[in-house]
Amino acid sequence: MTILCPSSTVAARVEDVLDRRGGRASVQVLDRFSAAGVADAVGSGRAERVVVDPHLPFPVSQLRSRLPDVEFRVLPAAAGSGSDGPRLRRPTGRAERATLFALSFGFYLLLGEPSAYDVATGLVTAVVAVLVLSRVTFSRPPTPGRTLPRIGRAALFFPYLVWKIVAANVALAAVLLDPRLPIDPSFEALEREAADELELAVLGNSITLTPGTLTVEVRGSSLLVHTLTEASRDELRAGGLARAVRYVFHGRRDSTGEVRPE
Repeated sequence: MTILCPSSTVAARVEDVLDRRGGRASVQVLDRFSAAGVADAVGSGRAERVVVDPHLPFPVSQLRSRLPDVEFRVLPAAAGSGSDGPRLRRPTGRAERATLFALSFGFYLLLGEPSAYDVATGLVTAVVAVLVLSRVTFSRPPTPGRTLPRIGRAALFFPYLVWKIVAANVALAAVLLDPRLPIDPSFEALEREAADELELAVLGNSITLTPGTLTVEVRGSSLLVHTLTEASRDELRAGGLARAVRYVFHGRRDSTGEVRPE
C-alpha cells in the first residue's frame, strides 16, 4: 500500500503512526500536487493500492482514469472538531483588545481622510473588530517589546510587497499577451516550520495579493498555493516573500524558509 502525503511534515507523522501500530506502507511526498503528478508518483512505485487525502484539489476519478489497475481509497474526512484540534477561540485580555483596537483604528484612518466623520466611523469599526475578532486574532498576548519592532519591520516589508505585486502584474500581463499563452497551472506546498497562525495568515494573504499565485488551504505548518505559470512557481520556490514575512515576525535572527513543490 502506498500513502501519498502533501508535505514532508505530514509524511513524518504518518510514518510515526505506522511505526507505533506496526503497519507497513510506502509513504511518498508528492513532487507535484496534480492528477498527473500523483499518477507519476504511483506509477513509478508500481503500487496496487493507494490511500489519498479527501481534500485533493481534483476529483479522484481523474486518478482512476489514468491508472485503472490501481485501487484508490479515499481517507474519511475528520468528523467534528472534538477536543484534539486547536482551539479557535482563546481567552483574551487587555493587551489583545488594546492592540487590535489600535491596529484597526489606525488602518481605518490610513485608508480614509483626516475628518471627524472618518474618526467617528473608525472608532465604531475598531470597537466592532475588538468585539468580534479579539479572541481569534492573537495566538499569545502581544507585548511592546515584540510588537513595536514588528511594526517597524512591517513598514519595511510593505514597499517590498508592493514591488512584488507590481512585478508579478507585469510578468502575468506578458504571459497573457503572449500568443503561445504559456499557462501551466499547478499546486505547490510552502513549508513554514514553527510559524504561528498570524504569520501564516500574513504570508498566505501576501501570496494571494501577488498575481499568479493563490493560497487555497493551510495544512498544519504549510500553505497549499495554486500557481498559474512556471515563473510564478520559481518565484515561490525562491522563497523571497516567505523570508520577508518571517523577517517581519522574527527579525534577522531567523528569516529562512523552505518551499517544496507539490
